[in-house]
Formats: sequence, C-alpha cells, structure tokens
Amino acid sequence: MFALGMLFPMLFADRFRHPRRGLLFKDELFYVGLLFGSLFGYGTGVVCYQMAPDWMWMYWMDSRLVATPVLLYLAAAYHLSLFAGIMTARELLPYRSGLFAMLGVSLSGAILICIVFFDRIWHIGSTAQFQQGMARPMLNWNPVAVHPVVIAMGIAGAMAVFVLWIIIRRFKLQTNV
Repeated sequence: MFALGMLFPMLFADRFRHPRRGLLFKDELFYVGLLFGSLFGYGTGVVCYQMAPDWMWMYWMDSRLVATPVLLYLAAAYHLSLFAGIMTARELLPYRSGLFAMLGVSLSGAILICIVFFDRIWHIGSTAQFQQGMARPMLNWNPVAVHPVVIAMGIAGAMAVFVLWIIIRRFKLQTNV
C-alpha cells in the first residue's frame, strides 16, 4: 500500500510538486489517490479475505481465531500505509533520486517477501489444508480449476488499470490547460 500511495504524486508531479501552494487536504487529487488505493488496494484485500481468510494470513494462524479489533487495526494500517506513501512521495518529489530509491526499497521489500514466502502465497486454502499439503495452487493448467481469489485479483487489477488510465487522462488534461 505504501508503494501504491507513492504512485499518485509520481504520476502527477506537477500537481504535487509545490507543497506550499496549499494544503494537501485541499487537493482533489489527494482524495482521488486515497479512494483509488482504498478501492483497489484495500478493497481487493477485503474480497480476498472473504474468499480465503487463512491464505490472507499466509497460514501463520487460523483466521477464525483473529479478534475483530485486530482486523480493524489492520484496516487502519492499510490506509495509514497508503497515506504515508502519498506523503513520502510528495516530500521527496524535489529529490527525484530519493523518490525512486524509496519506491525501489518499498517494491524490493514486497518482492523479497513474495520470494521468501512463495509457497504460502502460491497455495490457497485453509490453514489445515496448507499444513496437510492439500491447498490448491494459485494457477492451474485447467482454467476451471483456477481459484476464485485469482479471478477476483485479475478483475480488480484490470479495473484498477482502466480507472487509473481515466484518472491520468482527466488530471493530465486538466493540468495541461
């Protein structure tokens, strides 16, 4: 979510470049970025959690044992991470190398986590299924056997790209006038 938050200031640097021009909270694009991250970052996570809650915990715990306050805390952490990404990128815009370094570190960390825990990410099921080696692989040669989580993430990804394209066109055209 941090890297996703960095996306909007990077795409619309001309809008975010002058922080003294006004408060960030008065900028329409700030709210568009938060909404985009909430829908496609957090929203996709919620949908996946409904479909495969143990997988979302990467099988470290049984999702039925997680207390509601923990879920509320994580929902807040998702949004705070998104907000922190927006704020960090906004402050680093004058320092392009620092901005790309921070984005690189953020994405490298995410990729490293995916590599280290590949087995837990690749297999979708319950904690018991994973421990018994019965969890289904994320992708399969049989298209009918593709897990619904993968389909949901694919649809969300395609929608995110389309919505991002619309946002870029709207705000780029608006700033070029």
